[in-house]
Amino acid sequence: MSYTMEIFSPQEKPLLREQLKAVMEQRGFAIAFCAYGFKIKEFASDEAPLDHEIVVACDISGSHIEQFKEIVQARDVAALNEMIATDQVYICVLSSQVPYAADEEELEELLECSGPEYVEALQKSRSFYSLQANIFAGGVEFAVIAWRAIGEIVGGMLEDGQEGTIEFITLGEA
Repeated sequence: MSYTMEIFSPQEKPLLREQLKAVMEQRGFAIAFCAYGFKIKEFASDEAPLDHEIVVACDISGSHIEQFKEIVQARDVAALNEMIATDQVYICVLSSQVPYAADEEELEELLECSGPEYVEALQKSRSFYSLQANIFAGGVEFAVIAWRAIGEIVGGMLEDGQEGTIEFITLGEA
């Protein structure tokens, strides 16, 4: 079962992996980006915009950080998959859509049930980010931290579908 959180941002410029990596390091996590798939088969470059990938993270103050850094440096996919299988790291799936435009028909329906502030935020959105974590794998806490970090970088509306909460953030507030 997965836990999903979304960010709708007025920023037209895509978020770069290196931006998220720097902010997550400030929050105590070393992260690596991997191509999306059932099992990790390759690492992704840090210099590209976020797309649809797996984010793997290790607590900087944890006992596995040196091993994680060595694995990432060596691009050792088998060793990283072993760390994932033994719950030594956190993982979440991160997707983005840039440019993003809300569906006008859907907005009309949402106006009735979600209110004008929500619909206005969707109308102003030019980028969309979604994070999913497995609730049984312990990655939800990490995903929430990453969700808030992305919100701090891009600003906009943060929506937690499981908790049913919406929060509006201007750049630098999260």
